[in-house]
Amino acid sequence: MDGTLISPIRSSIESPHLNAVVKNGFNPEKKYPGLLGSTDFEVISSLISLYPSKENEDILGKCLKDLDDISLSLYDSNSFLLCQGLPQALIKINELGWDNGILTGNTNLRMLKKLEILKIADYFNKDFMFSCNLKDTRENITERAKKTIILAGHSNSFIVGDTPRDISVAKKYGLRVVAVSTGSFSLKELENFAPNLLIRNLEDDLDIFLNFTISLV
Repeated sequence: MDGTLISPIRSSIESPHLNAVVKNGFNPEKKYPGLLGSTDFEVISSLISLYPSKENEDILGKCLKDLDDISLSLYDSNSFLLCQGLPQALIKINELGWDNGILTGNTNLRMLKKLEILKIADYFNKDFMFSCNLKDTRENITERAKKTIILAGHSNSFIVGDTPRDISVAKKYGLRVVAVSTGSFSLKELENFAPNLLIRNLEDDLDIFLNFTISLV
């Protein structure tokens, strides 16, 4: 499951990524389109890319650390919304013999805090939780996840995500992908990237989703 299947509902709270770079002396434009599906590192790097002379590993690492601290201060029980039908889908998939994992662009701390708040950590196999480290792109994390899954002896795997980048990166690494239109992209927009399966959400189309997983075995 891609981390974007958990949606923020902090509309009145400033972006923690923006706050993190501002804390380190940068003042980028508040709009940064085209970053949906990006990792925390990619977002931070993009926000300070207008300051190339100051963009270095130490600064990026400090911004990521501050991102963790700021996020912890912002997150509460009303910060996130689960993808429609997600808990039930996770239970059903597990009953079919699959291990549930996470592939997210969030840092490990931000991932774990979200799972804690939403009380869904126990649905996932802790050996298959892949998050963002310093310098990690979506491609880096996906490649690491694929290698780990193969080394664990699993021949079948697929990604569930809700952005075009989730689809394109999964396909780049030869992974099947289910696209869910519960995020910022419509069914039509996601269809253009040719996922293996396209559904509205994991509640209304749960049977379609489960039949797809059964067909892979």
